[in-house]
Amino acid sequence: TEIEVRRMILAIMEADDSIRIHKVDRKKLGSFFDSIQSSYRDNYYHNFEHGVCVMHASFVVSRISKLISTALFPIDLLALKLAAIGHDVDHPGTNNDFEINTNSHRALIYNDIAVLENHHASFFFITLRKPQCDALCALSRAEYTHFRKIVINSILATDMSRHGKHVQFLRDAADAYHRQDCEETIPSSQFLVDTCIHLGDLINSTHPDFSVVKKWGFRVIAEFKYQAALELKLGLPVSPSMTKLETNSDIAHSQLGFIDYVVYPLVAAACDLMPELNQLEINLAKNRQGWADLGTGSSSQEKEEYNRQRVHPIRNAGKVRTVTRATDAVSRKDEDGAV
Repeated sequence: TEIEVRRMILAIMEADDSIRIHKVDRKKLGSFFDSIQSSYRDNYYHNFEHGVCVMHASFVVSRISKLISTALFPIDLLALKLAAIGHDVDHPGTNNDFEINTNSHRALIYNDIAVLENHHASFFFITLRKPQCDALCALSRAEYTHFRKIVINSILATDMSRHGKHVQFLRDAADAYHRQDCEETIPSSQFLVDTCIHLGDLINSTHPDFSVVKKWGFRVIAEFKYQAALELKLGLPVSPSMTKLETNSDIAHSQLGFIDYVVYPLVAAACDLMPELNQLEINLAKNRQGWADLGTGSSSQEKEEYNRQRVHPIRNAGKVRTVTRATDAVSRKDEDGAV
């Protein structure tokens, strides 16, 4: 229920000392959440429920990871939680390509660069500066500058055009961190917050309950169909990834491709840097099989043929990695085409 959701949000906010240390105005914070919630549109996927899910997932990652939980300061945690819930505020239900191809007002404002992510970040701070929502009024100028920087950059980091570079940076960070060259190998607080939110944004595929995974998978497909219909109506080229999504087999193919080429490289790299997140990789392998089963029906022969046709980057998910760094680098090179 809405009351339960609000209680969870407040529990997450109160889970550490960031509110107390930075003297956050709780009444204004509640107004900020009200305003953010009402500003999320009634989209199939990019709605307030998605924002809450990303907030929860990002928070859980930040608590489970020993690296993140010890590296972030209270101001970073405050920025992480608020940025996560507001990262898609006022999302139109279409993607950046649609904004650019339609020459939208947002595309003109942001010069076709991370159009929606820039809009979300801007909308976030416009909301926060409203007198009734200014929950961070007690922050010093330096604290607010730091908070604003972390929030803006972490929302911009959800732009999928940056995904490949983020995965590679995670891999490089894991290599350096495990070598223990020096303290400088610890990633910056900005990158750790970016990683939490980017993981949270894509983490549905790692949920322990496949029925939840399937629900969100069908929601994103519905949003794809919505955009495809708009593109067709406007005489624009229909995005290839948003066509032929009518049957369970079509949808399963789409979700398997998303797991193989997008989610798995990110999760594997994150688990390499932060082994405490290993359960995500285990869940991902199970959910991948769930989509494969959905796409083939009950015939074991069909399932075998279906899986044979798919890329399988998920190997030994959940097992302790004992390979040498050189061997690991070879397997990563093989995966680069999937990033």
